[in-house]
Amino acid sequence: MSVGHYVAAATALLALAPMAAGAAAGGGEVGFPSIQVLTPEDIGASTQNFGVAQDSSGVLYFANLGGLIAYDGAGWRRIDAPTPDSAVVAVAADRQGRLAVASLDQIGVLTPDASGALRYRRLADRFPGTATPLGFTRAVAPWGRGFAFLEEQGLLLWDGVHLAVAAAFSPAASRAHAFRIGEDLYVWIEEGLFQLVDGRLRPFPGGALFRRREVTVLLPRPDGALLAGVRGEGLFTLAGGRESAMAPAVASWARAAEIETGCALPDGRLVLGSRRAGILLIGRDGAPERGVDASRGLPDNWVRSAFVDREGATWLA
Repeated sequence: MSVGHYVAAATALLALAPMAAGAAAGGGEVGFPSIQVLTPEDIGASTQNFGVAQDSSGVLYFANLGGLIAYDGAGWRRIDAPTPDSAVVAVAADRQGRLAVASLDQIGVLTPDASGALRYRRLADRFPGTATPLGFTRAVAPWGRGFAFLEEQGLLLWDGVHLAVAAAFSPAASRAHAFRIGEDLYVWIEEGLFQLVDGRLRPFPGGALFRRREVTVLLPRPDGALLAGVRGEGLFTLAGGRESAMAPAVASWARAAEIETGCALPDGRLVLGSRRAGILLIGRDGAPERGVDASRGLPDNWVRSAFVDREGATWLA
């Protein structure tokens, strides 16, 4: 499947062609990506999207308030998860063709049957060992032989058979965030930044620096460092357990724009999404290259999530 465009969503989905390297910041329309707007009527879904995943065959899945929506490059369809109309707030895919999904009141997995059709299996609607409803799932991600589910009450791990509690949060972590970088999973809660190691959350070196500083973005740098976006503060580099500020132009943009999300492009550049200023593309050297906002084709300036597919297209929701 060759999608060849970039999708962003707030009140619509957008398609933006893969962004070529080499265009300098302030370079006008040189290398500026083309944008296609897809309305809810085009895809047959709600105006609100929460995230994107791509399976091993290349099919894209969108967590949408109106259901789980699949796009195979030729058309759109709804997936029973658990019903075609169930609101889906998070989705993730693994290499085995399975999907993890979170609706407003339960978590589950979709696995292909002998014919290749996806079949839904409910995993839980309450936090294990309690009578507390799961509520709004913060994130899902591939992990080991299964998936990780970040809930306000804690982190759950499904190994393909059993659902287990990797960490319980007390009090509930209503602002928790999870980030998958390569095969590693990181979690931010009020106590700081943690990494999932051997099925348990362990403090990450330097993670205590972000205690009570909400990390909304965590991305890999080409030099092996991590780039952390902190709500209300901007962007910082984390390496060797130490924190350092990003280039002033990027840091000030992230602070004023209220950075919400981000993703790494195949060439090592980064796309940052924000609440107030659309997206910013930054180069491998950390310098800003160009921005795309409502004045340049986005339906509005609020970008909630970002995902790069295997063809290099960047999908925003």
